[in-house]
Amino acid sequence: MTYSSLKFCVGSPKVRTMLGGSCEVALLLLLAAFGIVAGTTVRFGALTDDPEDSSALRLAVEYVNENSLVPSVTLQYTENSTSTLAFFDMIRQGCVQASKSIVAVIGPRLSSQVKATSPVSLGLSLPQIAPDATDPTLDNHVYPMLLRMSWPDSVLSLTLVDLVEHFGWDHVSIFISNDDYGTHGLVEFQLIAGQKGWRVHTMQSFDPTEDPADIDVTSQLQVIKNTGARITVLHCLASYAQQVLHRASLLGMTGAGWAWVVSDGITGLNALGGGGNGTVPEYLRGLVGPRPPASNGSHGEAFLQKWSSADPVAYPGAGTDVIGPYTARWADAVLALADALRNATEHSVTITPQPLDCACAGGPSQPWSDGPTMLQFIKQVDTGGVTGPIRFTSAGARADAKYHIVNLREDGWQTVGSWDLQGGLTLLPGAEVRFSGGAAEVVPFVTDLSTRRLRAVTIAAPGFVEVSDADQEGNVLTGNDRFKGFCMDLLAWMSSELGFTYELYAVADGEYGRYRDDTGAWTGMVGDVVGGVRQE
Repeated sequence: MTYSSLKFCVGSPKVRTMLGGSCEVALLLLLAAFGIVAGTTVRFGALTDDPEDSSALRLAVEYVNENSLVPSVTLQYTENSTSTLAFFDMIRQGCVQASKSIVAVIGPRLSSQVKATSPVSLGLSLPQIAPDATDPTLDNHVYPMLLRMSWPDSVLSLTLVDLVEHFGWDHVSIFISNDDYGTHGLVEFQLIAGQKGWRVHTMQSFDPTEDPADIDVTSQLQVIKNTGARITVLHCLASYAQQVLHRASLLGMTGAGWAWVVSDGITGLNALGGGGNGTVPEYLRGLVGPRPPASNGSHGEAFLQKWSSADPVAYPGAGTDVIGPYTARWADAVLALADALRNATEHSVTITPQPLDCACAGGPSQPWSDGPTMLQFIKQVDTGGVTGPIRFTSAGARADAKYHIVNLREDGWQTVGSWDLQGGLTLLPGAEVRFSGGAAEVVPFVTDLSTRRLRAVTIAAPGFVEVSDADQEGNVLTGNDRFKGFCMDLLAWMSSELGFTYELYAVADGEYGRYRDDTGAWTGMVGDVVGGVRQE
C-alpha cells in the first residue's frame, strides 16, 4: 500500500463510515494483506438449481467484464448445481466453493435452500447474496452475512391486501406450499385480513415434491371448494401452481365465478407460459397478481440485448426478448457484487480472498478475516441493476419495492396496474381485469345451498313463529303462508341471500324435542332433524 492511499483513508469520511466509523479501524483494515489490485482475477461462488438462473448469472459475469464495470479486475465464478430439495448437497458444495478463495456466494434460489446453506456463510464470515429468497424471517439480524436481491413477502402481502380490497372481496381461502416460502409468505396477509374483518375460510397446504407433477392436492382443493369462498389466494412456485390449477379445473374451480389471486412466485416465473411462448391453457387464464419488474433498471436494456442474442443451447432460457424478473435478479446479484468490488478498489481498500475450511473432518474452522469488510461494501451498494435500482435496507433486503399488477390472458401476462410502497395500488386507465372463465366480476362467497329446495320444521312460539290456518278475513292459508313472525322473516331473508327455496311444516307432536330412553330416539323437531327425513 502506498503512502497516498493511507493519506486518502485518513481524509475520507466515506471510507470511515463504510468501515465502521473510526479511522483506526479503517487503517487496520487497510493495512491487512490485500488482493484486489490492478489486473487481479476475483472469484465468487454460485449455487444454482435452475438452468435459466445459471444462464443469467454467467451472462452477467460476461457483461461485467466486457464493460469493465470493475476496472482492471476480471470477475470469475465457481458454480455448482444440484436438485431443488437436495439441501445437504448444497451445504457440501458451499464448503467446496469456500475452499477456492471466493469473496462471496450467490444463491441458492429458494428460501429453504438459503436457510440450509447460511450456516456455512455465517461460520466462515463469507457474504451470501440470495437473488430470489423472499421469506420475511431471513432478516439480516438473524442471518448477518446474508443479503437479498428481493424484497420480503411481508411487502408482497401488502400488495395482495390492496388487490383483494380493490375488488371488494371479503371472503377468501388460502392455499400455500408447505415450505419456508409458502408457510411464512402470507403471515402478514392473514394478520391484515383479520384486522379488516375479512373471513379466511380455510388455509390449506401441500408438500412440495422434486417433480411438481407428484404433488397431492385434490383433497385440499375439495375443502376449499366446500367452504363457499370463491376467491383463492395461491402462494407457491409456478411449477406447482400449474399442477394445482390443473387439478382445480377437474373439480370445476377454474371457470366463471372463481378468482385466483396469485403471488410473485407464480407471476415472476415463466413456467405458466405466455409472453409470446404460446397459448395459455384455459384453466390458467384469469390469474391476477403482483409481478416484480424484470428490466426497469439502468442496465436493463443493455443486458436484455445480450440475453436475447445469446445461444439458447449454451445458455438455456436465453435467446428470447423476455427475461423473468427472478431470473434477472441473478444478474442483479452479480452487478451488486461488481459494484462493491469497484467501490473497494476506488477507496484503495484491498481484500484478500483465502481458502476457507468448513472443518468437515473435525479440525478447526477459521472465519475469513476480510469477510465483514466485503459484506459492508456490498451493503453500501447504490447502483443501477437489470430489474431496477440496487440498494439494501437495514434488514439486508432489497429496497425500493415495486410491482406490476398482471392478469394472465390467452397470450400471456398483461400488465393492468402497478403497486409501490408510497402510492399503493394503481390500475391503468381503461385496464380490464378478467378472472377465470373470462368473468369481469366474481362474488366472493357462494353458499352450497344455492338452487336447493329444503323442508324446514318449526314450532309455534309467540312473537317468533305464529301458525294459523286462516287470515284475519277468514281466508284459508296453505303452505308457507300459514307461518308468520320474526323467525319466518329471518328465514325468508336467508333464502333470498343464499339462493335456496323452502317448504315449512309444523312439527307433528308439538315438541321441541327430547331423548327417550325407552325408544332410543328423539321426539319433536330434534327428532325430525336427526332422522334426516325432512330435507330433500
